[in-house]
Formats: sequence, structure tokens, C-alpha cells
Amino acid sequence: MRDNQRRERLNALIRAELKRDGRLGESIHIAGRDFAVGDRVVARRNDRERAVDNGMRGTVIAVDPTEKELVVRTDGGARRRLDAPYVAEHLQHAYVLTAHAVQGATVEWAGVVGRPEDFTRNWSYTALSRAREPTELFLVDTQTERELDRAEIAPSHARGLRDERTPIERLEAAMRDRDDEDLALDRLDAERHRGPAHLEPAHTGPPVVARPSVVELQAELTQVCARIGQYPEHLADQLRAARSARADAQRVADSARGRASPSSSNPRAVCCAGAPRTPPNARCSASASSSPRGK
Repeated sequence: MRDNQRRERLNALIRAELKRDGRLGESIHIAGRDFAVGDRVVARRNDRERAVDNGMRGTVIAVDPTEKELVVRTDGGARRRLDAPYVAEHLQHAYVLTAHAVQGATVEWAGVVGRPEDFTRNWSYTALSRAREPTELFLVDTQTERELDRAEIAPSHARGLRDERTPIERLEAAMRDRDDEDLALDRLDAERHRGPAHLEPAHTGPPVVARPSVVELQAELTQVCARIGQYPEHLADQLRAARSARADAQRVADSARGRASPSSSNPRAVCCAGAPRTPPNARCSASASSSPRGK
């Protein structure tokens, strides 16, 4: 069942049959509706104070005409006492439910009523997968009240354009139609598969610089990594050259120390004494620069 008007009509017809057969007990009248012992009902709103959840289904097991209250035994075995305000606003008969209301539930048997066009892919999956036993399908191939009202003003189908398909063929076509929305990621994937020509709008202005694709960026990153892998070899050559320069400077310093006065204990002074023609600061700076920075 997809629309609430048909659901209410079918609930009323079923209750009339049960009442005529004597299968309903004592009843109370609340907000223009009768609720009797034996009625199947469903709650349509969460209520913490009454410990009721939206979608809770059960059977009326007792009524209080004086207090206008009723007691419901839920399908889970719990008992809930519902007062008149909640019953008037949020309790419905549950012999017939819409597929939306029964979503997530599991029943023993289900009969699904609807027009062929009602059975879109997502809705029909929900409606036809609720029962443990085989589900029966009841197709209604008549015009709706809205279509009948429109027919009084204008024909519902132009002559020669009437749909000649059978109800089963129309049902099969409806089941191929989606009635949900794509996720954002699904839409991006679909647009990407349609190609860049679809994504780039036509324009008459200056040319737009194309951004590199993911594949191009990955290729460039691979080349950078390959170049980085060669750097350690060059650094090793520089390190060996720096060590050789430092060794030469050390030999010069040792030679100068041998010619200097033994009383000199300042290595910097010894270094400078070994080369009187070179300014001390320049000699010591050259010695310091020969030390490898990467050491």
C-alpha cells in the first residue's frame, strides 16, 4: 500500500467484516474513531512518558469507556496503557499499513495492494520483502479519484495515445524506475565516467588552463622520487671531499705545531704561527670552512 487514503478505506472495510463476524469486543469512541478489543493498532509517534515508539504495533486487549483509555499488548509481549490524547492524535488501525510504515518489520504473511505504476524499484523492494511466507500481489488497474475528477474536465488520455500495455507489463516497467537519490560520491563517479568533455562547460572567453589529472600527478611524483634517490650518492662524494680537505688541514696544523714553540698550548695560535704570511683570521676561517656541513 502506497497511499494513505486507500489504507484508511481498507482498514474500515476489514473492521466492518470483523465486527459483523463478532470478532471484535467492547469498544470506545475517541476522536471520531472506534477502537475495540481485538483491534490491530500501530503507534505513530515516539513518547518516552508512555514508553511508546513510533511504529510500535500491537493488539487492543482492554478498553476503559469511563477514562477513555485502552491497553495494548505489543507484538513484543509488553503492555502499554494509552490515554485519550495520545489515541486521538497518534494511534491508527493497523490491518493495512503503507510500505513506509512497515519498513524494517518482518511478518508471517503480506498482501501488497497497489497500481502497477506504484511499484517503483525501491518501494517495491521494501513492500515485497517483509514476509517470511510468499507475498501476494494485488494490482489495482482502475483510475484514481484524482484522475476521475480530471476526466470530467479533460480526457485523461489523448485518442490514439492510450497505454496499450497490460498491467503486468506496466508493473515490470515501473520496477525498473528508481525512486531514490544518488549519493554525492555516486554522482561524482558517474560524472567522471562520462568524460572531461561533459564536465567542462562551453565558453567563449580566454582559454582555460587544464589542471593535471591524477595520473599525471602520480607520474610526476614518481619522477621526483627517482631524482631524490640519486641525491645520497652526490652527498657521499661531497662528504669524502670534505673529509680529505679536513685531513689536509690537519696535516698542515700538525706540521706547524712541530715548528712552533712547545710552550704554545693554543691550537689556534699554532695554526696561525705556522703561516706568518697569511692573516690569522683568514687562515682559521679557511680551516673552519673545510669542515663538512653534513657531518
